Amino acid sequence: MRLVTGTDEHGEKIAASSAAAGMPSPQDHVDAVSLKFRALWASLGIEPDAFVRTTQVRHSSLVKAVLDKVWAKGDIYKGSYEGYYCVGCEEYKDETDLVPVEEEDEEGGGGRRKSFHCPLHAKACDMRSEENYFFRLSRYEGRVRELLAQGGGAGAGSSPSPSEASASTSTSSSPSDDLVPFVSPRARRNEIATWAAGGLRDFSISRAAVSWGVPLPRDPAQTVYVWFDALLGYASALLTEEEAAGIERLRVENAAEDESPSAAADAAIALLEAKGWPPSLHLVGKDILRFHAAYWPGMCLSAGLPLPGAVFAHGFLTKDGRKMGKSLGNVLDPNELVARFGADAVRFFLCAGVAFGGDGDFAAARFADVVNAALANTLGNLVNRSASLLHKFFEGGELPCSADEAGAVVDAYFSSSSSGAAPGAACRSAALAAVEASRLAYDAAALHEAAAGAVAAAAAGNALLDATAPWALLKKAAAELAAAEAAGDAAAEAAARGALRAGGASLVLALEAARLSAVALAPVVPALSERVLLSLGETRTKSGGGGGAGVGSGGGGTAPNGISWERDTRWGGLRGGTALPVPSPVFSRIELSEEEGGAAAAAAGAAAGGGGGKKKGGGGGPQQPKKQQQPKKKKEEEAAPAA
Repeated sequence: MRLVTGTDEHGEKIAASSAAAGMPSPQDHVDAVSLKFRALWASLGIEPDAFVRTTQVRHSSLVKAVLDKVWAKGDIYKGSYEGYYCVGCEEYKDETDLVPVEEEDEEGGGGRRKSFHCPLHAKACDMRSEENYFFRLSRYEGRVRELLAQGGGAGAGSSPSPSEASASTSTSSSPSDDLVPFVSPRARRNEIATWAAGGLRDFSISRAAVSWGVPLPRDPAQTVYVWFDALLGYASALLTEEEAAGIERLRVENAAEDESPSAAADAAIALLEAKGWPPSLHLVGKDILRFHAAYWPGMCLSAGLPLPGAVFAHGFLTKDGRKMGKSLGNVLDPNELVARFGADAVRFFLCAGVAFGGDGDFAAARFADVVNAALANTLGNLVNRSASLLHKFFEGGELPCSADEAGAVVDAYFSSSSSGAAPGAACRSAALAAVEASRLAYDAAALHEAAAGAVAAAAAGNALLDATAPWALLKKAAAELAAAEAAGDAAAEAAARGALRAGGASLVLALEAARLSAVALAPVVPALSERVLLSLGETRTKSGGGGGAGVGSGGGGTAPNGISWERDTRWGGLRGGTALPVPSPVFSRIELSEEEGGAAAAAAGAAAGGGGGKKKGGGGGPQQPKKQQQPKKKKEEEAAPAA
């Protein structure tokens, strides 16, 4: 798996932001902003395999080569356009997409005038009229609408046939329900399909009044429209500067001789395919879905660039039930969140606390609840209390048996001492089912369900401990063994050793469930996953970031942190005789101040219409977690301190 990301650095909005910040030039501005993005990725434990900047020469070379090919096919023409333009979106808007607002006339006199505001940026759009160049998206409408209606596997489309290139509809085969949807989630797919049903119109790909951009090869007085520029960054990220320089030389030579205008683009596409193009997934914000799900496929079809496999649009994040904004003073700073709570906590909440693909809300109390319940109470305490008991009753903290042996030992003991119970088999079955559910959810980009499945594997380990109570069994067996040895009672000694073995096997099963949980959680919380595995005596794992992915459910590859999904989600990873290190908490609970927790709950209640105060039974938002959420264990349980 390879992760590609980067920064889109051209356009009117960027130039305006640079001027407003008092920067010497737009380049200075984007240099500073790009550094901040890369620093944030690093703080979250995310290390892209490629980071592209659209101001890089390797990028502009590809943009120009693709434009030459598309132009030569007759898919670019000069025209005029008049309409409302949102600088924030870098897009012309239909009046039906805007919010009409009555405002006081700026010329005074007490008059009123109607303006049209972008619903996303809440700012008036400018009425503009320009002569520039357009891309014939309408030529590829049939193919694009088919993609939106069904699926389209990686590489499903390259260049269209001649008949398709001269008609607005496609003669491709009818949609198949067996194909993975091209756009997900379903709500976004329906939304974009409804929009496309109104017809895909040609769109402007140049700007006459914007100087900050890639000059249009055949008319340097204009610059390439930011989206036609930026979308090609997914491809240019795979090229080296040397490869891009070769593409540019070929392009310039052919332009001078007025022949083979497609040669440079074709050479670039061959290089890209050799490096793994097309991508299996584009992960984008819902506000830019049109560009990725309609404009981008049309561009790829025209250029002969194989289509991406799928596009997934994620939602927005609000705070305490309200849209974030500087004027409201409620903007979340991700750097501050990571500095205070750690990357794992932030990553887990964003993946598990929000239904991936929908909008989500951040409230401090709920953040603490979600993270503590899963990572501290379920997984963290499972590891710490099991490992602590192991060190107390088994010399050197050695596992008394393997995970493969442990189930039979536990079930043999408890089936003879109770009504045929088989807690070992139940634990194994539940943990493996949870991990499989997690795998399927990852493959479907349902990160919240994947995280829930991974945590459920740890819950299976806790259920096993509750069923077998090894703290009591081991304490009693140790005392009976000492007494039997002192009395020379061989039968009693054998019975006590059997009980000790069963208690130890119960701990091994619980720790194996924790191991599976840590492996399945690795894509979400790679650092915590590694700490858990190291605490279980794992030596293969080495810190390595690797895109923050940790593992991939498809195939048998090994991630940079040493984890392989195919290998490490099999039952039986723990080996008998392995000495576990002295246990220490693998995850520290998040604690909020009373003021902080109360304010968060009050804000959530106010946003929900609950009056703004704490209330029992709802209306006041989630309550701040108490320090002791779990029932107190009996003294003999000897559980480790709360993680």
